[in-house]
Amino acid sequence: MHPQPQRQIPRFDSLTTLVRDEEGHGIALGDFAANIRNQPDRTRLHRHSYPELFYFYRGTGSHRNDFQDYAVRSPALVFVDAGHVHAWPDAAKLRGDMLSFDAGFALRGSSMEKSAVLFLPPAPVIMPLNKTEAATVEQLFVRIRLEWRERGEGWLRAMRSCLSLLHVEAVRVHARCDVNSAPPDNAATRLCREFLLLLEKNLHAGIAPRKLAATLGVSADHLSATLRAATGKAAAQHIHERLLLEARRLLAHSHLDVAEIAFHLGYEDVSYFGRIFRRKEGLAPGQFRKRFSQ
Repeated sequence: MHPQPQRQIPRFDSLTTLVRDEEGHGIALGDFAANIRNQPDRTRLHRHSYPELFYFYRGTGSHRNDFQDYAVRSPALVFVDAGHVHAWPDAAKLRGDMLSFDAGFALRGSSMEKSAVLFLPPAPVIMPLNKTEAATVEQLFVRIRLEWRERGEGWLRAMRSCLSLLHVEAVRVHARCDVNSAPPDNAATRLCREFLLLLEKNLHAGIAPRKLAATLGVSADHLSATLRAATGKAAAQHIHERLLLEARRLLAHSHLDVAEIAFHLGYEDVSYFGRIFRRKEGLAPGQFRKRFSQ
């Protein structure tokens, strides 16, 4: 057993506030400005164990997500996937809605039911809306606000339907913004999403592509070929890069020492972890921490 880290990146999860359906899947709607006032720690770096979708209809601000700052100019959708380390350092002028939901609620009954990954990496963060897109999104949020407030018969089903339509619209916006990075919704893309979800649940240096492939019911060669065609990276590269991203997050945003981080991620040899980290980042783990720690 590897020692579990005790001083993690802050989590501000709202799992207890999600309203859940008969299968235990949940969703919550909040006012962004009120949420920031009530939980000012959200202006600092933190993470969630569930996805969030923000709709900003007025104002400008900034969003920090995994070592990069993004300008936010309404109207816009902002998607934050589970695990992203993010913050709202400049949120005073932003007005909008925030949806928190678990993956089971978002994708139940859809063609992507088995996957919590709404977008293939790199997941879009900011999706600016043109006039037509903004009108469509606003109509959906009018219905979402009404269902959340009134809670009549079948309101959770209505919320799920609206969320599904929001996802469709977000995919279209993403395709318009970057037509080359919006893969079609087909069996190959769904396999990629399922792989990424499974990797999140089994993130460990000792995990082998063939084990993940077997869990998904395909061969390791088929999995890697599918991933390479859709994302440009084979399974082993996804695992390696995801481990290094988590290492960067923990080095910059937690107080764990380098050995704790290495063992938590499944590296038996701290020196080996240091070598592969330096090879990728050009800095030793300690040097990276001094440059990027907050």
